[in-house]
Amino acid sequence: MRKSFTLMEIVIAVIIIAILAVIASGFFMKTVERARVKEAISNLKLIQAAEHIKHLEFYQFYTCSTPSGSVNPDGSVNPDCTSELDLAESLPTNNWHYVVTSGDVTTDFTATASRTSGFWSDCQYDLSDTVGNRDEPQPVDVSKCVLP
Repeated sequence: MRKSFTLMEIVIAVIIIAILAVIASGFFMKTVERARVKEAISNLKLIQAAEHIKHLEFYQFYTCSTPSGSVNPDGSVNPDCTSELDLAESLPTNNWHYVVTSGDVTTDFTATASRTSGFWSDCQYDLSDTVGNRDEPQPVDVSKCVLP
């Protein structure tokens, strides 16, 4: 007599495999998002290091890393920005949008990483830093971000 699987046994095996795949894909997506958050935190720390190096050399933070690059709020081009590195524009932007602003270029700056796409597109990390104080990047709203 030939032994073989019944249709019911095959269907049950397929259902079990499908359930395991759904569970695994949820963990995978969360792991990918954690890696993206760590990318943003790492890039904010790079911005912080570059800002502190600039401050050590010239006693001021970058003045041209504004949301619109080297364009002033009134729309005119800032002539001092032609030789400076625009920190926000030099970072990869496929997952995050970076903005660096200075309140007072001699004492403080703020760097922000905002999620550009994906399920957690409302996620935003801020890094506010002053002279002599190195803060860690923090989520603006913890409920909208996957924590690393």
